[in-house]
Amino acid sequence: MEITKTELEDSKINPEDVWKEFNCPKYVTHHCFKSEKLPKEIFDFHRQLKLDTHRILQKLDELISDPVTSDSVLRICRLLFDFLNEIGNDGYKIKDLPLIIKVIKFLAENVKTVKEYKLHLNRMLELCNIPPLLEKSSDNLIVDDIMEHYFTLLGDLLIISPTEQQILKIHKILHSLLLKTKIKNIAAVKFEYCRKAMEKSQLPIIIAELLRASYSKMYEKILQLVFLLSSISYECCYKMLEANILNTILIRMDLPFATQVHCKRPPDMLLSGNEYSDETNLLIINVLWSLMKSFYNEKSINLKNLKKNLIPTHCALWGLCYTFKRQIYYSKYRYFNTKIRNEIAMIILMISINLPSWNLVGSGIADIIIEMSIGIETNSVRIFSEIITFGTSIEDLYFEKIILLITTHLAEVNSCLIKKEKLMQTLLQITNPNIKKIKIKWNPSQFWDIWMYAINALSVLAPKMPQQFMDYNGGIRLCMILEWSLDIKFDIKVVMITIKTICIIILNNNKDILEYFRQCGYVFLLIKIIQYILKFDKIRMPEQRVLTLTLLSIEKLMKKQLFYQKIYGEYSVTLSMELLFRCLYQKDQEFKLDQRLLLAIGSYIWECIVWCPENLEKFIHYGGIYIILDIIEIVPYCSHCLFLALFTDMCDNFFCGPFVCTWRGINKNTGLMSLLAKIWREEEIRIKIKKNIDDEELIHMNQKQWFDSYYTRLAKDSSPAIIDMIGSVRSKIYSIYKIIERDNERYLMAKEHYKILNDDLSLEDKITISTINMYFALKLGQVWVEIAKFFEQSGITPLGMDGQAIFLITQRYYMWTEMTKERQIRILQSLDKQKDIEEKDEYARIRNSKLIIALDAFDELDYIYRTTKRSNMLKKKHEQIKQVNLALKFPDDSDDAHCHRTFQDKIMVTAIFNQHQIISSGLKLDTNLSQIKLKLIPISPCDSYISDETYSELSSTSSTCFSNIKKFKEDELLL
Repeated sequence: MEITKTELEDSKINPEDVWKEFNCPKYVTHHCFKSEKLPKEIFDFHRQLKLDTHRILQKLDELISDPVTSDSVLRICRLLFDFLNEIGNDGYKIKDLPLIIKVIKFLAENVKTVKEYKLHLNRMLELCNIPPLLEKSSDNLIVDDIMEHYFTLLGDLLIISPTEQQILKIHKILHSLLLKTKIKNIAAVKFEYCRKAMEKSQLPIIIAELLRASYSKMYEKILQLVFLLSSISYECCYKMLEANILNTILIRMDLPFATQVHCKRPPDMLLSGNEYSDETNLLIINVLWSLMKSFYNEKSINLKNLKKNLIPTHCALWGLCYTFKRQIYYSKYRYFNTKIRNEIAMIILMISINLPSWNLVGSGIADIIIEMSIGIETNSVRIFSEIITFGTSIEDLYFEKIILLITTHLAEVNSCLIKKEKLMQTLLQITNPNIKKIKIKWNPSQFWDIWMYAINALSVLAPKMPQQFMDYNGGIRLCMILEWSLDIKFDIKVVMITIKTICIIILNNNKDILEYFRQCGYVFLLIKIIQYILKFDKIRMPEQRVLTLTLLSIEKLMKKQLFYQKIYGEYSVTLSMELLFRCLYQKDQEFKLDQRLLLAIGSYIWECIVWCPENLEKFIHYGGIYIILDIIEIVPYCSHCLFLALFTDMCDNFFCGPFVCTWRGINKNTGLMSLLAKIWREEEIRIKIKKNIDDEELIHMNQKQWFDSYYTRLAKDSSPAIIDMIGSVRSKIYSIYKIIERDNERYLMAKEHYKILNDDLSLEDKITISTINMYFALKLGQVWVEIAKFFEQSGITPLGMDGQAIFLITQRYYMWTEMTKERQIRILQSLDKQKDIEEKDEYARIRNSKLIIALDAFDELDYIYRTTKRSNMLKKKHEQIKQVNLALKFPDDSDDAHCHRTFQDKIMVTAIFNQHQIISSGLKLDTNLSQIKLKLIPISPCDSYISDETYSELSSTSSTCFSNIKKFKEDELLL
């Protein structure tokens, strides 16, 4: 007999009866083992009746939301029992989470006053370790918002949970949901969605606030949560940084300092008190590293604003400073503290790089860094009234490199403090050490490792401390390194770093240092470096980098120094020519050319040769124009701009007519004007010029200029037409064209002498040249059109002559565009006319040359040759007979009835003295042949043969003819 649902509900045992009679726990879970004291129905309850969990949660929500029924503990407990017993170990469903969040929060808030809720709360927290379940695909639409509230709830529970045990449960929940583990249920929410929801939630901010308010016992536990969130998400790092978590960690970085009653500058003594364990120290360092690493996330949009808004407190920087000093002090005794010391130094370096606004100087951190920089080399640093020494271990080497990097960044921010110390002397001692003063003897590999960091710091400090750099002979020390490299061991890495340092110092443009370098002979030394590298068979990328830096340094030292330009003029010309030859005429692709080297060469020639007349004349007479034009023909756009500008000034300062007129391109058929026209067209393609002469607005305009001029609001301090000229090769090509026009008479003389320059230009080149000629006029027109547009947009109406002038100029601009179109049409017409003239000239030459008479004379000579030489005549006759006989010979397997021959009426033989050669034959024509019906017979028999006998058919025999024949025979005999 089946039991109805109503009867089954009536037969239930009330929880009160179970608690009173059987002394059982108030919440019976699946963890409770079966007991004989309890009826069997208690444990088989879920099998007999399947309850709706969502409906149970709705009833719970109604109970806890109503102030009157929220105190009904028994009803709430019974519903919780039903709900938890029904779901078992499967976890929560996504659709139930909003109600579950309310229930859990209610239990956490009331568990202190109602002890019966504790067991239910613990069970619900255990189920939170399981990722929520998705029942249907539509749950994906709501999972983000629900999970976001879910993680915010977990953050709230960290605050309102009354016991440490429950807080640890929440720690476990966060680890289970956020760390990638193997999911047992395929319907569970993926951990990627959990992370995204956690990033959007308030959990990171709650944890940051909780860390600040936590007491010492829970500080490490909260730090673990901070490390968990910061290590898996940059967004969490940013939220926690906005909540000033960095200040909290730095203030509490050293426990004795953090437990002081008042926050004040730490004393120069070791504070007593309890300290963090080694595990906690490592955890703090790891958390700081995770936060600092987030500054290097390139995908972040608001990172710059975040850095600006991070303002440290004095207490935070004092805490960092004191912790650093304590770890330096302890590193004397323990290796572990040595590692922590180095890690803190790296964190200070990261702060100096990413947060330059932080006042490391005022907090005392900069003082410690400078003391370390000087003290490591002198092997004596005083910390807390004790002397700390350093060795040559890997950790000490690492520490010194970090200190040098921090010093470099401090110098960039604030060099005033550094000037007071003897830091320059220390850096120069590391860079080029005096053996007598060395306190720590590094091995060679360690020395060169530290040397790289020291010379890098020197490149930053020298321009900020020029007087100290010169007082301690910094320039001479750097010269000694280069001379040692040239004379003893040429290490390209050492040379490159040294040259780079020199170049950086020079490019800072300190007049005192520049003059100091000139007096130290840097120009000649750097020239020797170039000469040394040019002796190499192959110039690889490192060598090209050295050449680039060296040329930049020499250029800066000799800029506007006519005296030095004249002294080293011969070196400049020869080195420039050799460098250009090595770049242009490479042997078997000996190296891949770095365009930066080519730009450095061009800049050096422009500055040190072009503006010195003597050097420029030498360079041009050595063939410099030819190689410059060869370079322009093959280099890409970035080098085009520089070398065309260089070539413009060369033509402007010196007449280059003979060289310009005689230069030929790679195919030897194009000259300078064709090259300029080609480069002009390439730029038009690159910047997308419409090249539509029918449109008055588009001619000579690229898309950007056209859009900025006609479709955007113009600014009073910006002109699209002038901006288009910046970095453009067209303005330089126009200048070259006008320079040639300026010296037109001299170029015409050169053209007449060499017969080239504008000759043999193609149609495309001629049209381009006409466009070049109109460039400046059209640019002026574009500027005036912009002015008119600006007045119109600003609501300004020019009056009187001003308005009339603007109107006339803009109209003239449109007239110039029409003129450009007409010029191109005239070029096309002139080309057709030129073709007609050339054709007529060709016919006239043919007519005037009297070729018909010449051809007749040639035939007469050929006739005389063929008829006067007997050997030639006999040879031709023999060849003719041989060909005929070969044709008359039929194949052996052929059918005679089907072999036919059809010969010409006259055999091709040479006639002598108007004779006609005929072939004798015994066949006679039958008059009745046409009336007889014959079978198909061969025209000639198979054994037919041509006789060598020939007969003359003469109408009359005169004495003159026979006398001629007799004379001919006598002449042959004489031969």
